[in-house]
Amino acid sequence: EDRHMSAGCRRFCDDVAFALQADKKTPSLIDLHWPLVQSGTIDQSATAAKHLVRQNFNRLPEETIVFGSGFAQYVVDVVDIVVGRCYQSERGRTLVADEIATYRGTPQRKRTLWQELKKAKLGNGHSSI
Repeated sequence: EDRHMSAGCRRFCDDVAFALQADKKTPSLIDLHWPLVQSGTIDQSATAAKHLVRQNFNRLPEETIVFGSGFAQYVVDVVDIVVGRCYQSERGRTLVADEIATYRGTPQRKRTLWQELKKAKLGNGHSSI
């Protein structure tokens, strides 16, 4: 199993990061997979995963995009997560976007993502994805 992001996914994320970088810190991209290691002695439970994700997430900049509502459940304290919504927390703002595959090769979905970024006031508003 390839546990790394495909070149196409990476390119898409780089494009989104480029669109967001104007007058701000250069965005970072984190590709997280679970379990991190194959081991019978390390806790691989959902609780352990959520704890690890939260630790890493809290170190990120205050404006963050999370691709995938399944993953977003680990970082947003909301029961019913809505794709396209920006959530506010003590840490900052988090836009929950759809899975990356949903946007790739689909101009209308990319346009929707860009509208969601603008509505959340993320990015410079002048770039196009």
